[in-house]
Amino acid sequence: MATMKTSAMDERLERLNAILKAIRRLGQLINRQKDSQKLLTQTTKLLIETRKYEVVWLALLEQKKVRQVFSASSGKDYSPFFETYLNHAPSHCAQEALQHESAICIPHQGS
Repeated sequence: MATMKTSAMDERLERLNAILKAIRRLGQLINRQKDSQKLLTQTTKLLIETRKYEVVWLALLEQKKVRQVFSASSGKDYSPFFETYLNHAPSHCAQEALQHESAICIPHQGS
């Protein structure tokens, strides 16, 4: 029982350290990179490296329409998804996000 608690605590500590590392590196990137396009591109890559996400993407909006997408992945090519996204109607989750003025969290629905 104590081993399970220690293991869970170790996992939580590892996750929190990874979050802090990502925040620290993002702060350094913001201070160093003045070009907004490069900043957003490098941000997606940094989050892949530090948080071990499969894919990270950021969208620039103009009048509630996606104008540009910045993305990085841990190996899989997601460019067909982003091309479809930019050239057609946004996905259900994107439509929901566009209805809000502030950031929201949309849980993964699974396929």
